[in-house]
Amino acid sequence: MGTLLDAARSYLAAGLSVIPTRGKTPDYYALERTLGPHTNWVPNDARAAWRTYCGRRPTDAELISWFADADEHMGVAIVGGQVSGGLVRIDFEHQSCISVWWQAVERKGLITKPYPVVATPKGHHIYFRMPEPPGHVLLSSHGAGKDLLVLSETQGEGCYCVAPPSLGYCADSSTIAYAWNPATYDEWATPTFDQATGRALLEEASFPGLWSLELRDPHELKQLQLNREGLLLSARFAGGYRDIHLSWEEVAQLRAYFNSYGPLLHAVEAAPPPPPSYEPYEGGDF
Repeated sequence: MGTLLDAARSYLAAGLSVIPTRGKTPDYYALERTLGPHTNWVPNDARAAWRTYCGRRPTDAELISWFADADEHMGVAIVGGQVSGGLVRIDFEHQSCISVWWQAVERKGLITKPYPVVATPKGHHIYFRMPEPPGHVLLSSHGAGKDLLVLSETQGEGCYCVAPPSLGYCADSSTIAYAWNPATYDEWATPTFDQATGRALLEEASFPGLWSLELRDPHELKQLQLNREGLLLSARFAGGYRDIHLSWEEVAQLRAYFNSYGPLLHAVEAAPPPPPSYEPYEGGDF
């Protein structure tokens, strides 16, 4: 895509509002050159300077002011919401999230148009438009405070997402460039869906049933809960409820077991009962 200025102009031509960033934070030194001095540097504050571009798209002169002499630490972010034509992004926080979502929307017949996809240092951003895009919503999360684990969230009205060709930082402090998936990227063709379809796409990104699964039968209630330590299975026995905890190591063993013997498990499940004359073998060694 070339320089940051080239990228910003391309986004602006596609009807998208942009802002300059430094890391994941709006670059207020650059913004001061176009908006004048500001004292509010808190990105999520409603009065923050960058929010000017939630109401209007920048001019080409502003883009030149920000990006013409950009250094390696500067980036560009795309602003979501009505200013960008109803733009919303699904922000997947792990590499494996997108494949699970993709399979789910395929099953529901929701893949009718190409989705622009950005590879991020941690996961992916999915771009599309809808009439009333949400703001920032945690779609799939567990816990709170320092124990909060987020798998997916929305970045729409009043939000921004760092965009290619900006640099991002991985957990090991190495740098990686945000990049469009060349098989899906076309900034001129970000798909637009009706409100119901947009909500359905977001619903699938919440991964319904992931964090807790209830299994009922006539005699007992069991619940499977996912957390940072592994899986917790709560079951009702004769003496009351009992919790069975499976560590991630044990979960990995189970996953390897299912991967190895999945077809055989299905064969066992589907096997017909033995004939009435069947006698189990009780001899010695085979």
